[in-house]
Amino acid sequence: MFSDINNSKEVIKNRMLRYALNYWNIKNIEDLDPMVKLLLEALSSELYNLGNEAKDTQVRILEKVAGLLAPDFLTAPNPAHGILHASPLEPTEVLTPALAFLSKTKVAKRQTDMAETSVELSFTPIDSVQVFDVRVAYMATGTNLFSLDPSSTKLLMARGSRAKMTEPYAYWIGLHIDGKVSNINNLSFFFDWKNMEPALAQRMYQLLPLAKWYSNETALQTSIGIPYVSPKEKADTYQSVFLEYDTLHLMEKDIKQYYDPMFVCIHDQGVPSIHESKKQYPAAFNSVFAENDLQKLTQPLLWLKVVFPATLQPDFLNDLSVYTNAFPVINRRLNDLKYRLKGGSNIAPLRTTAYEQFLSVKSLSDEVREYKQVPYHKTEDEIGTFTLRKGGVERFDERNARDLISYLLEMLRNESAAFAAFGYDFIATSLKEMNQKISLMEQKTRGYMNSGAEVPNYIIVKPYEGQDMMYVEYWTTTAELANGLRAGTRMQQGKGARVKQEPIVLLTSTIGGKNRLRPEERLNAFRYGITTRNRIITKEDIRNFCFFELNNRIQKVSIERGFEIAPGTKDAFRRVINVILTPYEEDALESKEWQLLCEQLRSKLQNRSGMSNDYRIVLQHPA
Repeated sequence: MFSDINNSKEVIKNRMLRYALNYWNIKNIEDLDPMVKLLLEALSSELYNLGNEAKDTQVRILEKVAGLLAPDFLTAPNPAHGILHASPLEPTEVLTPALAFLSKTKVAKRQTDMAETSVELSFTPIDSVQVFDVRVAYMATGTNLFSLDPSSTKLLMARGSRAKMTEPYAYWIGLHIDGKVSNINNLSFFFDWKNMEPALAQRMYQLLPLAKWYSNETALQTSIGIPYVSPKEKADTYQSVFLEYDTLHLMEKDIKQYYDPMFVCIHDQGVPSIHESKKQYPAAFNSVFAENDLQKLTQPLLWLKVVFPATLQPDFLNDLSVYTNAFPVINRRLNDLKYRLKGGSNIAPLRTTAYEQFLSVKSLSDEVREYKQVPYHKTEDEIGTFTLRKGGVERFDERNARDLISYLLEMLRNESAAFAAFGYDFIATSLKEMNQKISLMEQKTRGYMNSGAEVPNYIIVKPYEGQDMMYVEYWTTTAELANGLRAGTRMQQGKGARVKQEPIVLLTSTIGGKNRLRPEERLNAFRYGITTRNRIITKEDIRNFCFFELNNRIQKVSIERGFEIAPGTKDAFRRVINVILTPYEEDALESKEWQLLCEQLRSKLQNRSGMSNDYRIVLQHPA
């Protein structure tokens, strides 16, 4: 095996020439026979190629081992996500993850083709969320009055006098509430600084917990985040343990933590009656806006006043938009499969269409009972459980069944003498029949194999006696294809969605989608998984996670301790861990995409930190 020293062709050739000169006791290299020189040069070239092949073999073995041992939740595809706005048909409605909102994108059929095909993208709420027939009609700062049309477009209505501004840090929200809505308890608001740099917007979101809310000068109780509707049936102890390692649950947890700082939920204990508190506009508007502008406010609204801390610049409030009935959505599609176990087989395949990737199993049941994915006891034959397996994992090579049978046929032809006792005609007839059947199988499966779909996953079931009909629900995602849907993109409601036909729009661009890791990318996942078990403690854990998350987009990660200005009013500074990234791209420091990547990385580090650490991501110019 070659060492790591320089082993170029010339170095190998010179080393062999020196050995030949010493062996034959020749002092001058010119005295060597030209044929010997030619042979040594050819041999050195082959040795050089052999050394490179040995190194490539080492890399392939390591990639194969990493692919087999890396946890599924680290190598699985990541669905794209964003914030969606939709209003319910009823006064209040609970939107569940089973409801889909659809959009379309165009992709090339092949990398070399100019023709495009349309792919349907499905987005569902990340969790069960309650929405109200309440919308933001007007917003006002100390100097400007804005209206919000049904398509969530912010329009300037009036401009006030800065000299008459009495409350520079106040932000007014005028709510149009349906008459059938009895209360607005757990109504959440999405705060969006759309045209602000992500790093600066993050500083603004840190001030939301310090803002004070009022309705008719009555203080309101608020909390940060969305109050998701909890399921009626809580998971038992065993399910809770396994849930922490479920792929989709970990992704949902990351996305919730990323968006929660952008939401504020109010509790209406301080509002005696939301309809009695309605008025056309607050009295404070008389001293700021012209009377003819205020006459445009004709319908009675519930006005809420949000007072921000003095650390926020008043001009930033003019860039702020506030929405109700906004919630995070994730790119996934719920697939239903009805499968009958035949011939004693307890395996059910989970197929995906072109451009889709398998994400997770939602449920498996027969006509009577629901099955558990992980057995409770260490019993060999635990009835009522199932196991998820990915196609190809059960083999240690890349050959499929057809390749193996073709290899078997070739061996039969080459070693037909071993079957001479049966006669040559018998061997030829048998081989011909096998070829015909294999060709028939190939024709049947050619359409699926050429569709671009990934290797199918399947579940191994241990059914109850007499139950052979299985009902499977599983999630798929289009991963990277769903990235880049711009804010303002309109969506169509899927089957069963009880929302209004008025524009269902994305309030943010979709981000975060990532395809299943390629073999060369699984090494970082394997290194991170085997050293941390998805729990970050040390500096090396932070470094491994950054390389796993960003792969080959960064060349260096440095960890330092530092301080930053605390967002709260009690402390002036707080300790932080500075994660300094050196990207390969020259323009990464000015890229908005990189700023979003850094903010997602910070949120994920915070979620996986074993201690209550605060992180700050810093980009550094490549050397």
